[in-house]
Amino acid sequence: MGTGQLSQYTDPSVNPFLDSFYEQAPLAALYSRDGQFISTIGALPALYKQLHAGYYFSHAVAAQSRDKLWLTDGRSGQIQVFRQSERAGFQLEHTIQLFSAGKFLSMGPENKAATTTVYQGDKTDTLYNAFAYYELNRPSEGEELPYLQALESQLSKQIVQLEAWGDKLYALVREDGHFYLHTLDQQGGGQTVQYIGDPTDDSHGKLSYCRLFASPQRDELKLLGVYVGDKAWIASTLLK
Repeated sequence: MGTGQLSQYTDPSVNPFLDSFYEQAPLAALYSRDGQFISTIGALPALYKQLHAGYYFSHAVAAQSRDKLWLTDGRSGQIQVFRQSERAGFQLEHTIQLFSAGKFLSMGPENKAATTTVYQGDKTDTLYNAFAYYELNRPSEGEELPYLQALESQLSKQIVQLEAWGDKLYALVREDGHFYLHTLDQQGGGQTVQYIGDPTDDSHGKLSYCRLFASPQRDELKLLGVYVGDKAWIASTLLK
């Protein structure tokens, strides 16, 4: 990928601009505690095929509780939910769509390119679904890497952490430098969203990092934030 000329590769296993690349595109891999490969798991969401983005933006994040596993790529907003059995291993149970992917329209039942015009006062803006975006911005040979780099601004929302605790699933989401905590039941319902903001008086700087920390020994789940200004300091909130 360093040359930016992906089109020179005809092997579908390494070229995300070939549709056949996505015929076998797992989301993650499972390993034993001693580092032995077990199997792949999940599937790269359809969004990445529609954009021909491959794994460029995929950053697998997982949480496990008892016999269930929640797995996400981060940027698509999709969480794949698996149940484990002794005989069959992890089997996909259902998916949760935490948020719409980036700034794209939903694909709709036709599953083809679509655009719409949005009017905001005197200004107009054109929105695209993923197919239409790719057709409009399809890179020429040698411009594949700049195309992917420019796509970053369209996929600014990302799930950065999942944590299953009690009967809830917590998802920490970053968007344009801001953090949001999504709380939902483990089937995906009852979702609430909390903005994790900066101190109101700005005396402790800006929130630069956020993380959920589970402590089974203390039976508690905490949200920690790192604030940076003239000095750096850490604040924590007990969630449960």
